[in-house]
Amino acid sequence: MANPSLVSAILVALIAGLTSALLSGVLMPGSMSFVLLMLLGPLPLFLAGFGWHSALAALGGVFGGLMIDFSVSDRGAIAYLGSVAFPTALTCYLSERWLGRQGPAADGLFLGRIGIILVFLAAIIVVGSGLWVNPDYVAFKAKLAGVVREIINAMFAPGGKTAPGAPSLQALERMIGFMSGAMLPISGFLILFTLTLSGTFAMKIAERSKRLSFIKPDFRLFRLPGGALIVFALALFIAPNDSFTGVLATSVALGIAFLLMLQGLAVLHARSVGMNGRIGILGSAWALLILFGIPSLIFIAIGIADHLMNFRARRPVN
Repeated sequence: MANPSLVSAILVALIAGLTSALLSGVLMPGSMSFVLLMLLGPLPLFLAGFGWHSALAALGGVFGGLMIDFSVSDRGAIAYLGSVAFPTALTCYLSERWLGRQGPAADGLFLGRIGIILVFLAAIIVVGSGLWVNPDYVAFKAKLAGVVREIINAMFAPGGKTAPGAPSLQALERMIGFMSGAMLPISGFLILFTLTLSGTFAMKIAERSKRLSFIKPDFRLFRLPGGALIVFALALFIAPNDSFTGVLATSVALGIAFLLMLQGLAVLHARSVGMNGRIGILGSAWALLILFGIPSLIFIAIGIADHLMNFRARRPVN
């Protein structure tokens, strides 16, 4: 007779994998109702990894990939395994190994290291997908521009007739050029954002359910490792290169900018402890960030300054 704990573990992985595959949107491509749910695609795998063991997150990813392979295609399965399953399982494994062992300050730095690893992983994934489609960057970009042109024509010239108020042909061509060049780096950013969002939710859920397999880190102590700014500057320098190398650098720069923004937000959360009206300050900051996006530049600047001067060392977080 099978060991009940083993059967339970496999069942958890199976449910996590199938749910993740459904949320990822690969099984229902083009369904607008799944657009927002796609941001939570890794969540079930994170719950299995954080609440039980990282091996279950990996096994769940395999189950999800097999479901997509049988239901859709092997390309869809590879995309899911590369962008969702593997990064999630790796994050769970690194969290188990690093977090809760050397104190809160070390955990904040370990979170930053995990973030940097995911930035490079997401960049490699999107560049690898581009190389898979066509290793010739010029031909790949032309093919991508053709897809973007079809989408824009469907939006502004349905049925072959230009819609009222549509942009000029020159403006449309500029838009097509920008979108075709930005699509891969933005895809890398979305992978990183999705993993961050789902991982944060999963960690909170697992902790409140008293199933978290390690001590939850204090996100107010989130800090990028030394050398991150050098990598950021180098990526910005290489990014204008119109090649897959430039795409890789742009993806890395965009990902590190996102992490620096999170570090800036962590500074605000840490330094506002004990202040009057703290809830209002934090709520306003998050609302401005979500609604307008421009304040992200301010938080990136704060993150850079904190990386150089370590503002939080002057006021311990309790």
